[in-house]
Amino acid sequence: MPSPGGIASLSIKAVIPNVSARIASGKARPTFYFYFDEANRSLSQAGAPSLWLAGPAAAITSPNEFSLIQFDVKKGRRETRVGSMNLGGAKSGVMDKDRIAFDYEQVAPGVFKVMPKADLGAGEYGFLYSVSAGSGPGMWGGGTGGARIFDFAVRP
Repeated sequence: MPSPGGIASLSIKAVIPNVSARIASGKARPTFYFYFDEANRSLSQAGAPSLWLAGPAAAITSPNEFSLIQFDVKKGRRETRVGSMNLGGAKSGVMDKDRIAFDYEQVAPGVFKVMPKADLGAGEYGFLYSVSAGSGPGMWGGGTGGARIFDFAVRP
């Protein structure tokens, strides 16, 4: 990773090829259903060693572990900021100002109904689950390869 070289921040971005998602909604406030594996959840609640729950193998148990974001479309791809770094340190994850608020309710064990709190304008969006590589100078070693994204478009 190149050094920022000055006081300015360097943005870290997750990038998806193509300018539009294959899945599109005609509604400004689409509804999604998240399904989680209850068997993995019971393992995580049983106090399994944290080694087994780190990285891509971590048990995801709630929509609250995702961020809803809007992508910027640039040069034949979609991108969003997932971190920044400068001389003062580094931050990973979606910044608060880039998150879109959503509500969710559990409708069955391991099943959640998810809806944005406000209407979404026409554009490219996604639910981002980012597996952090840690903190400090080596934290970007894996790049955004640990990010998992469900992308969709809104075309009202």
